[in-house]
Amino acid sequence: MSIDTVHALNFVHRQEEHNRKSKIIDEENQISSIIKLNIVGPKKYNLGNLRKFIQKLNDQILKENEKLMEAKKIAKDEQEQMHERYLKQEIKNIQLDHPFQKYNIITMTNVQPLLIRHGQRLDNIEGISSDCKKQLESKKDFLLSNISDQDLPLSEMSGQEVPLTKHGFEQAKELGEWFKSIPIDQIYSSPFQRTVATANGILERRNDGIYLHIEPGLTEFYKPCQQKIEYLNQNDPYKLFKFSNSNYSSVYNKRLLELGIMGRPSLTPEELEMNAIQWLSKHFVIF
Repeated sequence: MSIDTVHALNFVHRQEEHNRKSKIIDEENQISSIIKLNIVGPKKYNLGNLRKFIQKLNDQILKENEKLMEAKKIAKDEQEQMHERYLKQEIKNIQLDHPFQKYNIITMTNVQPLLIRHGQRLDNIEGISSDCKKQLESKKDFLLSNISDQDLPLSEMSGQEVPLTKHGFEQAKELGEWFKSIPIDQIYSSPFQRTVATANGILERRNDGIYLHIEPGLTEFYKPCQQKIEYLNQNDPYKLFKFSNSNYSSVYNKRLLELGIMGRPSLTPEELEMNAIQWLSKHFVIF
């Protein structure tokens, strides 16, 4: 942190203190009192050059605010465009041959899928205690759909099932507020508490009858020698997350996943990552 930045922070701090104590804002008295306290910086700071310094700082803040307002305007325009597409009925419902689920076929020219990362997870906090780490490592209560006893797989790695932090839940609620006026046709989630909780945060702000589909196939699967696949017993996540669709039938099952994993070419982690990024960038808007 530069000397000027430290001086600026000290000045703002003293300015706030002055405003709390004084009912009438007197800029001349305010700056003079701060200089007398010798808080702002070296003695070379007098009333004149301190004014210039604060004015320069204020100009920088105004420029950043202008950029922020422009970004917000762009986001608002995009939101209104999506809403207009919904009103024009550019989303077309088509009933497929499926026992439980009604799918929506959406052309890429009309509506684009959105890929959203979950909120802050507990193991991403710096300085997390070793006791908490041990507790997470021993955690085995994976979150699955109600048909998991019909051969739905999930990784045995306990490190995958890490819950959201308090801030992570707040992020999910903020995301729900942002998406509140944007039409959503379907929403899917990986079978983990952090992802389901994030998706529920979005749905809690809505009242349009949309429910979450927990899809066990939306997980990371590598070669069998790198990751052991476990077939878990039936579980009931729907009491924890009320917006989960208990009638959803998984798209992927044990046989499809195993065939897909065994048939993959041998690529390095870097090549796999690059392929994933290229595919996602082409098909999704990523949040």
